[in-house]
Amino acid sequence: MAQEIGAALGITKSQAAGLINDAETLCETLPATLDALDAGEVTRQHADAMIRQSVGLSADEVAAFEAKALPKAIQQSPTQFSRAVVKIREGLFPDSISERRTEAVTNRRVECYGTQDGMGVLSVSAPIEVVQSLRNAARLTARALKAAGDERTVAQIETDAIIDALMIGFTADSGDKPGVGASGVGADRLGSIRPTVYVTVPVMTLLGHSEEPAHLDGYGPIAPEMARELAAQAPSFIRLLTHPETGAVLSVGRHSYAVPADLKRAVQLRDETCIGIGCDRPATTCDLDHRKEWQRGGETSLSNLQAACEQHHMIRHHTQWDVTVTDDNEIEWVSPLGKTYRVPRTSNVQFAQADAANNNERMELPNTPPF
Repeated sequence: MAQEIGAALGITKSQAAGLINDAETLCETLPATLDALDAGEVTRQHADAMIRQSVGLSADEVAAFEAKALPKAIQQSPTQFSRAVVKIREGLFPDSISERRTEAVTNRRVECYGTQDGMGVLSVSAPIEVVQSLRNAARLTARALKAAGDERTVAQIETDAIIDALMIGFTADSGDKPGVGASGVGADRLGSIRPTVYVTVPVMTLLGHSEEPAHLDGYGPIAPEMARELAAQAPSFIRLLTHPETGAVLSVGRHSYAVPADLKRAVQLRDETCIGIGCDRPATTCDLDHRKEWQRGGETSLSNLQAACEQHHMIRHHTQWDVTVTDDNEIEWVSPLGKTYRVPRTSNVQFAQADAANNNERMELPNTPPF
């Protein structure tokens, strides 16, 4: 149901599942809040706060909670109410806080998503005292460095200090000045880690003859100088060279992997993300799904494999959703209700069959790093 609704609304399956859960809670356990929302007396932010704080309460407790909290919601702004509603719940049901906290801690997680201009956001959901301690430590570091004459803003120092602390925590390298890399910016600490990075780089860009952007798996376009820096600093960098005009693959770096690893890498580079509707899970973290099932004679080949996250892999094999590849190489999903949805390819990677002529006209590449 969540996938069907998500596809119809143009949102992810998880977002649709959240909407379904919210609607169920409002209709079945918070009817007065739903009426207030319908009448325009409260906003969606007020309703979201009510929903969050009603989780784990019995029917009688929810009724008491709603009767106490809803009048506050009508009188206060969403920001004010988001703080007040927590106190209201804890005041009504103080005995349940330990049990609820234990449950909440099991849901701790880290999320990452890209933003504009080559930036990204790392979000950590953890116990509040831990998160607050991290922020306080970064803030104290920032204020101390600022008082000592650091020219960066407090916000910049806080960010760089956290980046540096994470880098040092994962490696043995440390700098003379907390939060500062080789050129005075915490982000320059890329050299402290050894990541495996999938970057599609036009040949001329990597050779320094073009400024065409490269493409970072799971994010999108990145600056040419960043692609060159990754190529130079990360030994595990996967080199995918593409023709500057046609996008046809010239090299996939087959020399460093056994055949199964090469095949997996080729599928990941081609698909880039999960083939599910609205899903942006990087292909590198997805299952490799046989389009024609193995037990029904399907081959383990590039043409018969696709990247699918665990949820979409399960949906394809255990529900009435049907998935095919169109003649123009797009993924087509047909829902149990007969609705058709197309998932266009996000990658321009193409795999060309090598022949004798191609082998005789190979592009000469440098022997020095990053090659």
